[in-house]
Amino acid sequence: MTDINTRWGEARRVQLSLNSRPEPLAGYFRGVDPEGRLSFTDDLGTAHTLDASQVALLREV
Repeated sequence: MTDINTRWGEARRVQLSLNSRPEPLAGYFRGVDPEGRLSFTDDLGTAHTLDASQVALLREV
């Protein structure tokens, strides 16, 4: 996962479409943890750790 995080670089603005909710989440992608989960901070400053199976689409905006 270190290679993915190195290649991605600094936190980037993204929009996530999740399987469990109709409206997308906007915020910043922070990287991938050692277990392969996405680290994301939403626009309210709440940190989320999401399993790839929870994410329908990650789009850089």
